[in-house]
Amino acid sequence: VHRGTVRLENASFVVEKKGSVGPCGDLDMSKSVLEFPLGKVIYVQGGSEPEQLTLLAMIAGLLNPTNGSRSCPENIHPSMLSSTPLGCAHTTVMEALQLTGLSPRVAKRLALALGIDPTHETERLGPAQMQAMALMRLLISNPEMVVAIRPLSIMGRVYQRRMAHLLRAWQLGVMPRTILSWLVDEEEVVPAKRGPARTLVITGEEYFRANSPDFDSPRETSSLADMTVRLDTKGLLAA
Repeated sequence: VHRGTVRLENASFVVEKKGSVGPCGDLDMSKSVLEFPLGKVIYVQGGSEPEQLTLLAMIAGLLNPTNGSRSCPENIHPSMLSSTPLGCAHTTVMEALQLTGLSPRVAKRLALALGIDPTHETERLGPAQMQAMALMRLLISNPEMVVAIRPLSIMGRVYQRRMAHLLRAWQLGVMPRTILSWLVDEEEVVPAKRGPARTLVITGEEYFRANSPDFDSPRETSSLADMTVRLDTKGLLAA
């Protein structure tokens, strides 16, 4: 294990059943050693979406390479946001937020702050609302790493701007309690103290550039990525 990085060494993945309708695709990195630094924003671009999904799933540890190896520090537990948002069956918005440990009062106020009726069943929400819910539930759980395919793409402009800002704040180390206070606490705002920076691996960075100011730079349209990984048409990695 290499400290401070998630490492893919000579890794490749082959879909077992050709012609299947699964979302992942073949990916050949058999001549590459790639290290993803922790505490950074990493942007994956190029290639097909199945290839991108395969790479992100291997980074997150949800797919094991068919050949080669993946290593990750033991204290890092990545979470991957589904590219297709799903509701919780027979669960209201308020109940779904309470499952993250929020009190009923905070869960209700958070739903209203997101523009969602807390009494609605999650499976009846529109795609943008489902994705906003999924992102908030993920941030509240405070993982060390988030991996996501175009997490803002299905949202309208209002949701894009709000969620890009919150996700960037989380990546820079702002604690979930502070992020929640921005949304729901009218009486008191918790100071934005930062912990260690987290790791964010994404595709669709253009949505962040358009909607999220870089907290450490006045250039709103500059790239947020500390590292860019490009996939060519054959699925091979180029730095």
